[in-house]
Amino acid sequence: MSTDLSVETNPNGHTIIQPTQKHTATIIMLHGLGGSGPGLIPSLTDILTHTPGLSHIKFILPTAQSIPITARGDGVPTPGWFDYLSFDFKSETRVEDEEGILRAVALADDFVTREVEDHSIPRHRIVIGGFSNGSVTALMTAISSKQLLAGAFVLGGIVPLRDKTKELMSPHASSLPIFWGHGRVDELVEVQVAQKDAEGLASNLAVPFTAYTGRLGAPDATSNASDAPSIVEAVDVTLAEAVPAETLKKAGLIFVDYADLAHSVNLPELLDLGVWLRAILPEGAGA
Repeated sequence: MSTDLSVETNPNGHTIIQPTQKHTATIIMLHGLGGSGPGLIPSLTDILTHTPGLSHIKFILPTAQSIPITARGDGVPTPGWFDYLSFDFKSETRVEDEEGILRAVALADDFVTREVEDHSIPRHRIVIGGFSNGSVTALMTAISSKQLLAGAFVLGGIVPLRDKTKELMSPHASSLPIFWGHGRVDELVEVQVAQKDAEGLASNLAVPFTAYTGRLGAPDATSNASDAPSIVEAVDVTLAEAVPAETLKKAGLIFVDYADLAHSVNLPELLDLGVWLRAILPEGAGA
């Protein structure tokens, strides 16, 4: 795909990056706290520059409404999908904005529904994901969706409402492929906290969990959800070299941490995400 992106704003105020070939799949990407839809364009440019085979995909980049964030204590509204009552993500009993999270999930699911109804893209050709606050919303949307989505991705996120995962998840959630990227020096959500959340989610969904430490290496076996997680030592190769596309497409959670990455994204993470997206939403798969 050319890096000369066709960027539009739709009537709902969402930033849209149109595909350059026939539109057969859609990715909905939700920004982090204080971000915006247009603010994600540089990351998408990195993905599209380095990953062939995504020219049939439309990207929808909504912007959240501005709300006060309780944990900041200043009352200043900032774009966010839901409120943070605390930034203490280590606590076993997190205090969370459950009402706000569920309201954000309903909104994100409406983004999916509009794509199905207005553009005839089936849910199994739609991926939802995001960064931080947006990734939390996207993850919960995907696992609670009444119909199976193509996949979900989490960048710098956590699992919300952990004690209610089984209650909120749909019967389709155990068939969902999930990519989770996280910075090893994330100062807001420590990587150990994120990986523990990811392991717990995989267990609740009863799907395979594989963790890659550093960059990606070739796994020697796929672990079952009931087994100890498969941890793969650092080998500097790409996701495409490490894991066959057919494996990426299967239900399961792939967790990758990235050296020298704080609470942000970097090129290695975006390149791996691009490879995963290409496997999940291949060209030539008709709507």
